[in-house]
Amino acid sequence: MISKIPKWVGDIAEGRILKPIELVQDEKLSANLRLCQFRGDVGSMDFQPGNGNAIRVSKTDLRNYTVFNYDKENGEFMVLYYLNNLGVGSKLISSLSKGDVLFMDFPRGKTCYSKAIKNQLFFGDETSLGLACSLHSRYRCNHHQYQFYLELDEENKHIPEALGLDNFEVFSKGAVERNTAALILPQVERQHIKNTRCLLTGNGRSVQLVRSLLKANRFAGEIYSKGYWLEGKKGL
Repeated sequence: MISKIPKWVGDIAEGRILKPIELVQDEKLSANLRLCQFRGDVGSMDFQPGNGNAIRVSKTDLRNYTVFNYDKENGEFMVLYYLNNLGVGSKLISSLSKGDVLFMDFPRGKTCYSKAIKNQLFFGDETSLGLACSLHSRYRCNHHQYQFYLELDEENKHIPEALGLDNFEVFSKGAVERNTAALILPQVERQHIKNTRCLLTGNGRSVQLVRSLLKANRFAGEIYSKGYWLEGKKGL
């Protein structure tokens, strides 16, 4: 989500609707991925995979991010940021130091997780990794059959393992667009289709390509798609 708000609305919301969160620890995983741990009075928030968690990134801008590894007792959680150094959110996160405070809205939107669907396929890129981490813990806890398919820059191909993900396959950026059928269809055909959800996230163009392919090949499972960004469009 990309939202614009009047400055005076944002100022009033801080501390009332928007809750303060403090950066307590961070790690630069690569040149464009930063893992941040925050702490705040967020015990009343119910974080679910697929929720949008809007953070105020300027006087008039909000950006949505995914929360994972939520420790309700201590009010701590993680956010993984993709930094392209172009968008206002990316520039703010790049400048953060330990002890800095941001303001976050309550989670909103529908969850993309269903305990009842036992077979789960996940497709995404760097902007999807936080959601992948959030879902991974639920997949393992509830004994799902699952597979992650990730299109990543060369410098980020080690990141899924570093984050503790398993059952993943990494594609080079652009590979999906060049040869979608050869990459995706064999993976999908190995699954038990009737009780399968295919979750498509990340690059809007890649999401559209994979969705169209699944539809054209009469994929009988459930398709959930949500593009996070599109080249040439304002975001992040």
